Amino acid sequence: RAGGGGLACFASRRIRAGETILVERPLVLTVSHEARGHYCAHCIADSRKRGLRAWEHRCEGCGVVFYCSADCAAAAAARHTELECAAMAHADRAGIDDEDIDFVMQAIRIVGDAATRFTTDAGPAGVVGHGRSYAERLVGVTPSSRESRDALGRIVAATLKALPEAARWAPAVLLDVLERSWCNLYGVSGADGEDVACASFVGFFHLLNHACCPNVVFDAARRVAPATPDGGAPCFALRALEDIAEGAELCISYTSSADGPAQRREHLREHYGFSCACARCGADEMEELDFLDRLDALRCTLDGCGSGLSVPVRTSTSLAGTPLVCVHCGGEWEAD
Repeated sequence: RAGGGGLACFASRRIRAGETILVERPLVLTVSHEARGHYCAHCIADSRKRGLRAWEHRCEGCGVVFYCSADCAAAAAARHTELECAAMAHADRAGIDDEDIDFVMQAIRIVGDAATRFTTDAGPAGVVGHGRSYAERLVGVTPSSRESRDALGRIVAATLKALPEAARWAPAVLLDVLERSWCNLYGVSGADGEDVACASFVGFFHLLNHACCPNVVFDAARRVAPATPDGGAPCFALRALEDIAEGAELCISYTSSADGPAQRREHLREHYGFSCACARCGADEMEELDFLDRLDALRCTLDGCGSGLSVPVRTSTSLAGTPLVCVHCGGEWEAD
């Protein structure tokens, strides 16, 4: 229903910490260029968990995407068409800045899906369409700084240059879609905050508003369902970070929860076009430290990570003695 920022989601009942709130399959999921060798481009399995530095199955056409198995490579063929393959190869060899390349790959997939009229079963949101869904469902925000606007312009230009002429969109149309996608992306993070993939959702995930001390967290580590044979990405979940009362608004953080007030304020204004007025942003210096302490108590303590927040493995009236699981690395430990 309507909230302070437009549409919003509210708890229809009491929700315990650790409960799964929403499950959804992203419309577009693309692996980060730095992680592509050891993450399967279809199911996002990590080769290092099987003792391998990289997956052996690599697309011979573009050399950009890797798969954990021949089965995943075959399943991904529904989306990794000749058009997408050629465009990704062109973009990968074009010397595009590291800061831009992941968004270019997202854009190529968006255009490729539109060309094949690919649809995705998002879960509770039903079947959603290709690139048109961004314009129909998502609100776009033009970045406030020239630097970010220039970055979007570079991404549009690089994407269109990589695509064959017959598949190119008008620059203004692609820019509009990317502005909508840009501010509705979820970063799939791994251990120690590793950038694993970019996931854009158009079902229910984009309806949650922001709070700098959120009560909901995106679980990047535990895939709710495997990738589907028709080329669909795995599903992800939003989980309760703390006990949530009936009627309370469900909020995630659009920024890093470890950032200070000035960093959060700048990021939100730049990428989402608003100034946050949540309880944490109205806090004084001592209250800000209390918010940090609350979040740090949920921060992963495992070696090789230390970045992700955690939720209880099972719901409980008390966190004491309850196993916690990190939403970045998937590791478990016991709460104090």
